[in-house]
Amino acid sequence: PRWLCLRAMAKAASVLLLLLAAAAAREDTSGVKDVHRRLRPDNVPKPPLRLVQLTLSSRLRPTLARRTQLYLLFASRLVQTMQRVAIGPLIVYVCEEMDCGFTSRGKLLSAYPLGYLSAQIAGGALADRVGPKLVILWASALGGLCTLASASAGSVDALCLAQALLGVTHGPLFPTSISFLTPWLPPTERALASTVLDLGITLATLFALPFSGVIATWLGWRGAFSLYAVLAFAFTAVWAVLARPLPESCSYCHADERAFLAKTVPVASQAARKAHPKPRARRAAAAPAPAQPAWGSGTRRLLSSPSVWCIFVSHMAFNFCVYFMTSWGPSFYQESFGTRPEDAKLALSLPPLINIAIKMLVSSPLEGLLRARLRFSTLQCRRFFTVSGFAGGSLALLLLPAASARGGSAGATACFSIANAFVALHPAGFKANYMDVTSASAGAVTGIGNTFASLASFAGPHLVAYVLRRYGSLGAGFSL
Repeated sequence: PRWLCLRAMAKAASVLLLLLAAAAAREDTSGVKDVHRRLRPDNVPKPPLRLVQLTLSSRLRPTLARRTQLYLLFASRLVQTMQRVAIGPLIVYVCEEMDCGFTSRGKLLSAYPLGYLSAQIAGGALADRVGPKLVILWASALGGLCTLASASAGSVDALCLAQALLGVTHGPLFPTSISFLTPWLPPTERALASTVLDLGITLATLFALPFSGVIATWLGWRGAFSLYAVLAFAFTAVWAVLARPLPESCSYCHADERAFLAKTVPVASQAARKAHPKPRARRAAAAPAPAQPAWGSGTRRLLSSPSVWCIFVSHMAFNFCVYFMTSWGPSFYQESFGTRPEDAKLALSLPPLINIAIKMLVSSPLEGLLRARLRFSTLQCRRFFTVSGFAGGSLALLLLPAASARGGSAGATACFSIANAFVALHPAGFKANYMDVTSASAGAVTGIGNTFASLASFAGPHLVAYVLRRYGSLGAGFSL
C-alpha cells in the first residue's frame, strides 16, 4: 500500500538525519582533539590555559561558508545521480511499453555515459576559464530540460537521444565541482569533502533505485522522469542564490574563516582568482595577472606522470563496477528471481544504505586512526583506501553467483552490500587525489580522468548485453 511505502521513506529519512547529526558531532570533536594534539606535543611544555582557549576559539569559529558550498555540491551530486540512476529501474517499465530486448536495453543504459564522456574535458577546461559556478548553473538547468525530454520520448531511439543529451549536460559537473571546491578546502579536509560529495551519489542511489519503480506504479515512468526534472530546476534556483566561487566574494563568509583559507590554500586561491576576475569597479585597482591557459605546460606535465594515470585507471575500474551494479541490478533481480523493482525495495536499498553508513561512520575515523596511530602520510592513506576498496569489492562480486545459487536473492543482496561497503572507501582514496595533484588545473585534469572513467561506464552495458546474449545470465558479468 502507498501509505506503507511513505512510512518507510519517512523512517529512512529519519535514520539518515540521525547519521548526519552523528557525523557532524564527530567532526567537531575530532577538530578539538586535533587542536589539543598540535598544542601539546610530548616534547613541548603545556601552554597556559588562556592560550589554549584562544586557539580553540579561533580554530572552532563557524565554518558556515565552506560548509554551505560543500552541501550545495552535495545536493548537486544528489539530484544529478537521481536523474542518472532512474533509467535502471524505469527501463523495466519502458521496455514493457516499447517491447525492447537485451540489445535495446544495453543501448538505453549506455546512452547517458556516451553523452557524459563527450563533455568531460571541455567542461573541466571551461570551468578553469569562465568559472565553475556558471557552468554548474547551466548544466543543472539544461539537465532538467533533458529529463523532461526523456519523459516525453515516444520511442527507444528518442529516449536514447534524450539520455545522451542528459549525459552531455551532466558531463561538466564532476570536474567543475572539484574546481569549485579547490579554493574552499585545505588539504586536511579534502578526503572528508570527497566523501560528502560521494555520499550524495549514494543517497540518490538509495532513493532512486528502490523507489523509482514505486513512483512509476503511481505516475508512470514518464511521471517519474518529470518528477526528477522538477528537482533539477529547484536545485538550479538554490544554486543561483547561494553558491559563491571564492571566499572573497562570499558575503556570509566569516573573517576568521577567510583568513584561515587564505593561509592554508594560497595556491588554490590565486588560481581561482585568475579564473574568476574581480568586478570592474575593483579590477583597475587590483590589476590581477592574466589567466594562464588551462592546457598549459603544467597540465601537460601532470598528464605525463604515471601517478596521475594511476588515478585515471582507478577511476575507470570504479565506474565500471559501480554503474554495472546500479544499472543492471534491477534487471538482475527480475531475470534471476522474478522480482520486479517495486517488489525489491529492500534488496535495492540495503547496499547503498550500507555504503552510506561506511562513508559516514567509518571512513573519517579510520583515516584519523591511520594518521594518528600508524603515522600514515596523506599519500599512504589514499593508497590504503583505494587498495582496500578494490580488493574487498572484487572478492564480493566474484562470490555473488555462488551466493545467489545457494541463498537466492538474500545471498545476492548480501554480496551487493559487502561490495558497496568496500566501494564506500574510494572517496577517501583515489577520488581525493584529484584535489591533491593540482590546484590551477583541477578542472581540466579531473575532466580527463572522468572522461576515461565514463568510457568504462559506456562500455559496461554493451559488455553485459553481450554476456546476456551469449550465456543467458549475468554470472559472467560479475566476473568482469
